[in-house]
Amino acid sequence: MAKKLLITGGHSTPAIAVIEEIKFNNKDWEIYYVGSKYSSLEGKKLNSYEFQTLKRLKNIKFIHLISGKLARNFSPKYILSMLKIPISFLHALLINIRYRPNLILSFGGFLSTPLIITGKLLGIPSITHEQTHSAGIANKINARFVKKIAVTFPDSVNQFPSKKTVVTGNPLRKEIENPKPSKRMKEILNDKKVIYVTGGKTGSENINQVIKHILKELLEKYLIIHQVGPMQIQEFKNHKATLEDDLKKNYYPLEYLSAGEVGTVFKASQLVISRSGANTVLELLKNKCKSILIPLPFSAGNEQLKNAQFLKKTGLAEIIKDHNLTPKHLSKTIAKMIDNKKYSLNENCVDLRLLNGRESLFKLVEKEIEDEK
Repeated sequence: MAKKLLITGGHSTPAIAVIEEIKFNNKDWEIYYVGSKYSSLEGKKLNSYEFQTLKRLKNIKFIHLISGKLARNFSPKYILSMLKIPISFLHALLINIRYRPNLILSFGGFLSTPLIITGKLLGIPSITHEQTHSAGIANKINARFVKKIAVTFPDSVNQFPSKKTVVTGNPLRKEIENPKPSKRMKEILNDKKVIYVTGGKTGSENINQVIKHILKELLEKYLIIHQVGPMQIQEFKNHKATLEDDLKKNYYPLEYLSAGEVGTVFKASQLVISRSGANTVLELLKNKCKSILIPLPFSAGNEQLKNAQFLKKTGLAEIIKDHNLTPKHLSKTIAKMIDNKKYSLNENCVDLRLLNGRESLFKLVEKEIEDEK
C-alpha cells in the first residue's frame, strides 16, 4: 500500500520544492496538501497563490482547511478568526481521520498546528520546518508535538529542543536553479541590461509607486520586468500605454511569474529590487543576484530585516528601509550598484546547507515515512 504524506503550513513555496524532489525520486506516495483555498486582498475574495499553484501539479489533492488564528488585536475581524479556532481543530481531526497519513510535513503557520496536534492524538508522526531566523508562534507550539524540527538557519537551532532539531536549509524550487525559459520570457528578454522589480506574490504598493516615479529614466537605459501583483496590474498596464514607443518596448508589468520565469529573470538580471522574505533571499543567493532589498516593515520579529542583513553580509545586497524608500534614494542606489563589481558573493560567508534544503528535507521525510509501519 502506498505511503500517505500530508503537507501543510504557511510557506507553500518550499513545500512545492519538496514535492518536486519527491517526484524526482519517483516515490509513489499519495500526497495531500492542506491549505487555504482563498485569500483576501482589499476585501476581494480570491483563489490563494498556493491553491492556484498546486492545482497545476499532477496527483496532488488540495484540501481546504477552515482556519482560525490567535489575534494580535481585538478588531471584529480577528475576534471572528479566533472563534474559528475550535472549528479548525475539529476540521483538522476529521481530515486526519479520513486520510490517515503516515506522516504530516508542516511548514509552520496557523494552518499547521491543528493538524499536528490532532495527528499526535491519533498517533500520526510529524515533521515541521522553520524557514525563518526567528521561530513563529505556530512552530513554537508544533515543536512540542513533532518528531523532528528542521530549520533553515543554524542560528535557529537554539530556539527548539536540540535532540530533535536538525539544520536542513530551505527547500528551493528546481526551476529557480535550472529554469527553462518560457515563450513569454524569450519574447521579453533582449540585449538591454535587466532590472527585475518584485514585491512578492501580492506585489508591494509602496515599491510599485516609487518605481513609477523613476520609470522613465530607468527605461532609457534598462529593460524593466516588474512583477506588480494582482491589485495594481491594470494600473501599470494603463501606465505603460502612456509611454513613448521607444520606452514602452523596455517595460513589462506582470501580475505573476512562474517559478521557471523567476529563475530565468534572476539569471538575466543585472539587479533585483525586492522584499526580503526568507525564500526570496535564498533564491537570490543561489543565483548570486545583486540586489536592493526593501524589508517589509511589519514582518513578524522584524524577520525580513534580518534576512536582508544576512544577504548584505554575503556581499550581494544593499538595504533600503521601507520608510526611507524614495524615488531619489532608490535611483541613486541603482546607479551605485548596477555596474559595480564589488557587489559579488563572498563564499566564506555562506553555509552551503542553506541552499541544499530540498534534498536534505526530502531525505529526512523519506526516512520517517518509510520507517513508519
